[in-house]
Amino acid sequence: MEEQTTQAQKTETQAIPNRRERRYRLKQQGVLKYLSKKNFLDPIRANFRAENMKTGEKIQSIRREAIDKQLEADFMIKLESMKETWYEIGYNSKEIELLEEAAAIHFAKDKSTWKDDKKEAKELRKKAKDSLASRKQ
Repeated sequence: MEEQTTQAQKTETQAIPNRRERRYRLKQQGVLKYLSKKNFLDPIRANFRAENMKTGEKIQSIRREAIDKQLEADFMIKLESMKETWYEIGYNSKEIELLEEAAAIHFAKDKSTWKDDKKEAKELRKKAKDSLASRKQ
């Protein structure tokens, strides 16, 4: 099922032509040649640029959302395999929750809070490890 959603996301982003393809189509239609003969500040050319920028922003947001969904799906798959490994090592459910949170913090990188997030994730992993060590004794 995950493969189907991945395939759907890939086809969704592939259906949107990239900038090179859009420019090629405009060139084939003669639009670029027509616009190149216009003054840079001509209203027709200015409107075309504005519309092009809006279209590019929409396409970028669609692609960004698709990439985010894909990254989230990849993280969930990775997290499931990590959980299995943690169970095999001997962690209990509370410790695994700490490890999950640490993994999520480590995976979702925010440049403004990255150093603090790294410290927090490290502390969570240390708590889980100490808890496991105290139970093993």
